Amino acid sequence: MSSKNATRWGLLLGGSLAGWTQMAAAQDPAIDYETQIQPILTASCAVSGCHTGETLAFGGFSGAGLILFAGQSYEQLLGVASTFDKGRPLVVPGNSGESLLVQKLRGAENVGPQMPLSGDPLPPDTIQLIMDWIDQGALSEAPQAPTAVDVLSWGGIKRLTRDSVQVIRRIFRVPLE
Repeated sequence: MSSKNATRWGLLLGGSLAGWTQMAAAQDPAIDYETQIQPILTASCAVSGCHTGETLAFGGFSGAGLILFAGQSYEQLLGVASTFDKGRPLVVPGNSGESLLVQKLRGAENVGPQMPLSGDPLPPDTIQLIMDWIDQGALSEAPQAPTAVDVLSWGGIKRLTRDSVQVIRRIFRVPLE
């Protein structure tokens, strides 16, 4: 391959990777549990007498045993079934509509009282943020957008064959020489 073609391919591949990583980063930004969701739970749910894990005077725990303060809330929301509705998950990653947490925050019928119990309901945009987090997979940390280095280190790029080069040329309308 001539140096002119090598330069052309380098620019083509580099430009494509740069565009792809920018496009991936421009999609809905990932929601970070610790910095965006946990503060909502701390301020609205993990208040005295509610989801703090405090032992009550008559026995048992406050907030039906659900602890929502920092450090324990994520594990409590995912992988723990509701005590209100036996066996029903509080959070269904990827499906906010099936998540009992969202139904309770929205005051849906047949799920008990609307949460938070002691105070005003959460604003719709706050509930939407929680729904978006769940729909994005309810991750504990926001995934980072891939970089060009990540893409280049992906196994598919390493195994670039002559046939795949032909396909790339056709896709990007690079004349065959």
